[in-house]
Amino acid sequence: MAYDERLVAEGMPTLRFFRWSVPALSWGYRQRPPDWVDASACAARGVELVERPTGGGLAVHGTDLSCSVVIPRRPDLPLRGCMAGLCELFAQGCCVFDVIVKWDIETRGRGRVAYCLTETSPYALMVGDRKLGGFAVRAYAGSWLIQGSLLIRPVPEAIRRIMPEWVQCAYGTRAMCLEEAAGGPIDEAMLIDACRSQK
Repeated sequence: MAYDERLVAEGMPTLRFFRWSVPALSWGYRQRPPDWVDASACAARGVELVERPTGGGLAVHGTDLSCSVVIPRRPDLPLRGCMAGLCELFAQGCCVFDVIVKWDIETRGRGRVAYCLTETSPYALMVGDRKLGGFAVRAYAGSWLIQGSLLIRPVPEAIRRIMPEWVQCAYGTRAMCLEEAAGGPIDEAMLIDACRSQK
């Protein structure tokens, strides 16, 4: 997260893919994590906690592919078109695994999102009526910072074990990982290559 803030401060146009070395929970800028996210319990299970510089609710990491994008704020680069292009880039990347991903930048959420993968929000990536991933954005003086996450495998066991049962149920019914959608293992390097190859 600190690296993303450095990139946006420098204003260098960037598309960065990254993975998490340990299970982690992140939440949006100036938001509070849910009450059940206890620092001691998370530390005991090796789960890191971090606040993102962008918005959005609680996101799970460790079995996802994350990305960050820095885009200059210019009249000839409208945010709406950039977000549409980013959503389409990931949708086309998923086509390599015969997974049809829909996205819609028109959809509006119902207020503040508590859990990124279980609620309707702008810039969501969907397989049917289940959420595969999404993006959040924040405006800086000269650039936009966009951060996103695509769930590749099921929620890490260390995180699942600290979730209340109702949160586990919400993820089980409203979220979907790419391996489930594809019906088999996903080569993340192939997904990254497929995304990078998009024009």
